[in-house]
Amino acid sequence: GVVPRLDASLVERLTAATAAEMEARIVLTGRAGTRLTGPARPAIRSSMADRGADLRVHDGDSPIGILLVDDRAVVGLFDGRGLAAVLATDDPAVRGWAAETYRRYADAAEPL
Repeated sequence: GVVPRLDASLVERLTAATAAEMEARIVLTGRAGTRLTGPARPAIRSSMADRGADLRVHDGDSPIGILLVDDRAVVGLFDGRGLAAVLATDDPAVRGWAAETYRRYADAAEPL
């Protein structure tokens, strides 16, 4: 996924999951990326790696969040107040667009 903001529920899900329960590849952009910098970064990186999560940080920002979950694409639009709209679909065209968008961000991102 591409995640421009980290809210408490996403952090709780990531930290509660075990490696057997998930395989996650997440690119953090904007505010989400800046929240995981500083002295806590090595501990967060290690904790997420133990749980099967590959976290990357992209220097840019994104007005949308993208998650590919099983056969669905979930796209969230963010505005100045937070999450403004969500689309969840199994449409192949939307899934293809979401996967390509993720790849574009992931290719330009650095490991956490």
